[in-house]
Amino acid sequence: MVGVSPGLRSGTESGRVSVVALEATRTAELLPTELLATEPLCSQSTSPHAQTADSGDRVLGTGRTVLIRQIALLVALTSIAIAFCSAQGHNDSLRKPPKGYELYSWQESSGRWSFSLLASPSGPNISAEQVFNKKFLLNGVKELKQTISGLPVGATIFWLDRITDTSHETKASQRLSYPPANIIEQVRQYADKRHIEVQMLGKNQEP
Repeated sequence: MVGVSPGLRSGTESGRVSVVALEATRTAELLPTELLATEPLCSQSTSPHAQTADSGDRVLGTGRTVLIRQIALLVALTSIAIAFCSAQGHNDSLRKPPKGYELYSWQESSGRWSFSLLASPSGPNISAEQVFNKKFLLNGVKELKQTISGLPVGATIFWLDRITDTSHETKASQRLSYPPANIIEQVRQYADKRHIEVQMLGKNQEP
């Protein structure tokens, strides 16, 4: 080649520095930094399939934990509800008013009729002391009706003309008797309107 020194024709410059090496160095300097820093296409990290499997296991494990906690919470709430209902039922039974009552009547010297209405859950068993206790004394039919109005629906009144506890019978208990039929009927009708039954348990009395 004309005009080319023998050194260039042999691929070297003076000082025996390779021309190819110099060109490679200059080319590298001209390349963008981003290209030089590019990572390899094949990553050395865990494969996508392995990552998916690990993620699936974590999701399943979390789901099982949540389900177990929900079941435990449901069992606890059910136990609390059962205990509360049992306690509530027990309290209701304690607060439930008695259904049976004993009614006694007698006539005062003034001609007025007096009454005594006492709770008797286990049937007629009231003593004479209780019957004539002033604390339970009802003066006249009006006060008797007021007391009957406070009784629970479905209650039963046993109207007696004698003390069943004969071991404690006194002269006062011999005063017991039924008022005239019109007063009896008045009381029975008043009680019946309130769904309260009146049973006459005296001698020669219709139930």
